[in-house]
Amino acid sequence: MSEFAKIFKEYIEEYDIITIYRHVHPDMDAYGSQFGLKTWLLDNYPNKQVYALGYETSDVEFIPQSDVVEDDIIKNSLAIAVDCGNLDRIDDQRITLAKKILKIDHHPNVEEYGVDNLVDTTCASCTQLLATIFKEIDSNSVLKTCSEYLYRGLLTDSLCFKTSSTSFKTLEIGSYLASKDIDIRKINLELFDVDLKTFKLQTIVRNKINIIDDHIAYVIFDLHELNEYQLDGKKAREFVNEMGNIKEFEIWAIFNERIDANNNIIYDGSIRSKYVPINVIASKYNGGGHANASGVKGLSKSDLKNILIDFKQALNII
Repeated sequence: MSEFAKIFKEYIEEYDIITIYRHVHPDMDAYGSQFGLKTWLLDNYPNKQVYALGYETSDVEFIPQSDVVEDDIIKNSLAIAVDCGNLDRIDDQRITLAKKILKIDHHPNVEEYGVDNLVDTTCASCTQLLATIFKEIDSNSVLKTCSEYLYRGLLTDSLCFKTSSTSFKTLEIGSYLASKDIDIRKINLELFDVDLKTFKLQTIVRNKINIIDDHIAYVIFDLHELNEYQLDGKKAREFVNEMGNIKEFEIWAIFNERIDANNNIIYDGSIRSKYVPINVIASKYNGGGHANASGVKGLSKSDLKNILIDFKQALNII
């Protein structure tokens, strides 16, 4: 058993109440890690109280709603943060009330905010790391529903096993999860099939692409467009992958307008790259993530201009 698995097991067995947290604007790896971990805990420690927390909601059918708990529950819990490199990006800041915080992540360890930080940047997803830990504790401990959550996160964060962080270990864990009688075809349909409305929106996104020097692509959705297309910012940013399979594009992003508390227009964004690490750039703009997939939030108009300049500098085309 690895050191990570030993540390994880010791913390789990010490606490009767466990609260689990994800990052803001959660993607499938965040959801898969959070609900995969919750399911695994309830499968193997049925007498423990386990809660998955977070305020943002999803309309995806197979993603459960978050639990609702009082502060006193959190104060008596072990808090586990998954798939989140920075404490201030956690979608429920009550995590700081917990007795202890355990961080489990695959992003660069830019902030050590837990009593222990189980971080492995060689993993293609946080769900890969969790599945590895579960398997090392007991290969029979991962059941079908848990495997489905973990596999979804693994498949999406590795971009269907295409990212540079995909390794033979990633494929081994994928095979291990697939061996738990999950329906791979059904999962792929759930994740990647789109309805007619989404198909039409994909066409709109492609028609809106701005291209810089053939290697940088970006789209901006303004408030009027979000209203016209009945999109919230999170949904708009999910279309970022529409630019991901163009040979020339090395960095691409989607930004959306929103109104802040002072009634100013600001921008949130999702950024992707093929080779260049963009998490360092994202960290300058209230964001973060991993090398080829990051997010930013609260950008001013001048920030938006500057981040595009940073993209050019990263590719040495200035």
